[in-house]
Amino acid sequence: MTIPARPGRTPSTGDPPPLRVGYYVHHHGRDPTAAGTLHWAPIAPSLGTARLVRFVGWLHETQSAGVVVDVSVEAALTCRLAGVPTVVVRQHGDRTDSAHELSYRQAARLLAPWPRALEHPDTPDWVVA
Repeated sequence: MTIPARPGRTPSTGDPPPLRVGYYVHHHGRDPTAAGTLHWAPIAPSLGTARLVRFVGWLHETQSAGVVVDVSVEAALTCRLAGVPTVVVRQHGDRTDSAHELSYRQAARLLAPWPRALEHPDTPDWVVA
């Protein structure tokens, strides 16, 4: 396992520290939440680009009319950016963070697999409707 240098500048050159791909970077990288706007999008090009190429390639090959996304904000946004509408499966509980809101706002439809009586009290009306 390789642990990258902490975010910031290296003392000797003033340059950003190099990223080393290993367990830590794979699961955390640098700025994994993109300043709180996403859930997992670390700065680690060797991981992110390969994943996106494969996913967007699949979207292109299948010419899907839509995709059901059960958890990933990033997958939902990738679909939308590729022109593919999404049905986002909501997760129960307080999901009022900006990443969930972004995912919910871009979705063609939202699916909540629980009765309205169990809705979290902080869920905005536009999400429940």
